[in-house]
Amino acid sequence: SPGRLARAIVASARTAGVEPGPPARPRIEAPARRPVSVLIPTLDRYPYLRTLLVQLGRQTIPPAEIVVVDQTPPARRDANLATDFPSLPLRVIPLHRAGQSSARNAGLDACSGPYVLFLDDDVEVPDDLIERHLRLMAATGADVTSGVTDEVGALPLPPEFRLTRCSSTFPTCNSLATLSVVRDAGGFDEALDRGQNEDHDLGIRMYLSGAQMVLGHDISVLHHHAPLGGLRAHGARVLTRSLGRSRITARKLPTVSELYIAGRYFTPRQVREMTLLQLVAAASKQGPLPKKALGFLWATILLPDSLREIRRRRRSAHALRTSLWQPAGDTVTRVS
Repeated sequence: SPGRLARAIVASARTAGVEPGPPARPRIEAPARRPVSVLIPTLDRYPYLRTLLVQLGRQTIPPAEIVVVDQTPPARRDANLATDFPSLPLRVIPLHRAGQSSARNAGLDACSGPYVLFLDDDVEVPDDLIERHLRLMAATGADVTSGVTDEVGALPLPPEFRLTRCSSTFPTCNSLATLSVVRDAGGFDEALDRGQNEDHDLGIRMYLSGAQMVLGHDISVLHHHAPLGGLRAHGARVLTRSLGRSRITARKLPTVSELYIAGRYFTPRQVREMTLLQLVAAASKQGPLPKKALGFLWATILLPDSLREIRRRRRSAHALRTSLWQPAGDTVTRVS
């Protein structure tokens, strides 16, 4: 109501000039050498993957196993991948039907646990990545630890991502989890096999199951967003949030996956609010004032088309919710 809004503005103004103190640092102890399985799905990205495997071979706490789920078409598959890294505990699992959720589920079935580190095939990692995750897990008693991602050409991280805190994200390019927690939450939803945000969906389910999830601001990887392979092979993730805010003509509208996930966990009113916020964000550009004005004008001209596109995506999301996702015990239904 207007009255509550006015009181909130007044309360906010009273604390606007207060600088927060330094973040509390958890007491870090030497991590136990817990067996960690590293899970990496890959698709047509061998140069990036080989760089990552070299870096995993230099870890201060070595992985117990590295499970690579290779979805590259057989004609282009690298048959020498396993033999070229004889010093690594590397297992390569071929998968003939490409899909990000099905690939990770296949990898989870192969992991021996009790901990699994999720990485993308186009990241670079520091030599102490596993050690940093284990230190944070030991210090906080968390079931899941997630790190941050430095992306080539991306906007700076928001301020809250520079603090160690309870995590609201579960990025599968940089997260360590107790394998039993992942399995108890149902694994990855294969309705999102060729969409986006399958990791966010699993993160919500792990949170709802009672898992403690912590974000470590100093656990960082470099994400290249390779121009080929991965989700781009399915025509997904062609427009990132960063590009949507920086290009005048780019429209970052809610995706089918986002609407699918929102419709599962939130009320229709909350979904409408999310859609409205993303429409406003699509019109908001970063840069000088003329660029912001042109971006707003362009978004206004395209508003009728944007609304039509959102309605189309909403129908697709509804079809996914009603026909593809059904819980089946401790797993999700496989989608053929």
